[in-house]
Amino acid sequence: MREYRRSLHVVQELVAAFRAELNETQNARWLVVEEALLEHAARVNEAFFREGARAGQASLARRQRAALGALAEIIVWLSRR
Repeated sequence: MREYRRSLHVVQELVAAFRAELNETQNARWLVVEEALLEHAARVNEAFFREGARAGQASLARRQRAALGALAEIIVWLSRR
């Protein structure tokens, strides 16, 4: 979390320095770009979250199938005794 905060702080400082040099028209355009970047970042985070959740569910399903297969083998083995 510290690395994230440090990185965010650097970005905020760079943006502030950049915006200080803009005139009113440039600043208005920058705000539109900044909003688009924030929207894109939110969508990227959402996509990564969904893919991570999907991968986790697939992994869980594979482990459950393997466990059920092992359980079936134990039941068969026990029924032969």
